[in-house]
Amino acid sequence: MIKPQDFDNVQAFEGYEKFEPGGHVCKIIQVSETESSNGHRPMIVVLLDADTTDKQAGYWKRRFDSDQRQNKKYPNNATVRQLVYDADNNTNRGFKTFIEMVEKSNPGFQVQWGNNFAACFKNKLVGGVFGEEEYLDKNTGISKFAVKFQNFKTVEEIRKGVEVPKKKLLNPGSNSNNSFNYDTEITPVDDGDMPF
Repeated sequence: MIKPQDFDNVQAFEGYEKFEPGGHVCKIIQVSETESSNGHRPMIVVLLDADTTDKQAGYWKRRFDSDQRQNKKYPNNATVRQLVYDADNNTNRGFKTFIEMVEKSNPGFQVQWGNNFAACFKNKLVGGVFGEEEYLDKNTGISKFAVKFQNFKTVEEIRKGVEVPKKKLLNPGSNSNNSFNYDTEITPVDDGDMPF
């Protein structure tokens, strides 16, 4: 075999640190305003990292920094899309919860509506609850678990301790469609632009 040209520059995998399910104190890296994939519904995209006061401080930033791929993206487990309005065109409860949890977690902070809306969240703290979700590995078809964002809480609630969410399992008899037996208003995705 011929040695690959970039072999000496590629970083080898070192021990993989798993993100722990449960409550985490998070720092908001970036909020951006966008629209749903069909282009009809306003939404925000929130990029999170574990804060310096969290037990896994800087986890997502370390993962991003260690990714040597050319087209790397911010980890999907720390990227949250939240619709602004619900199906009846009322304020989405998940959106309102995000706003309130950030305001309550940062004394004296109030959301700045208008042109500075997205920028006002940068480096603010918020609590995040993460849980395990079952999925089928695309290559092997084997059932595995990933730790994903579930909902926002205040930093105070996280520090007092929150219950680790029950594992979200695929529907019995489901296959590669990865359908879950739950509904959620907040859906993590993996297409955040990098603010670093």
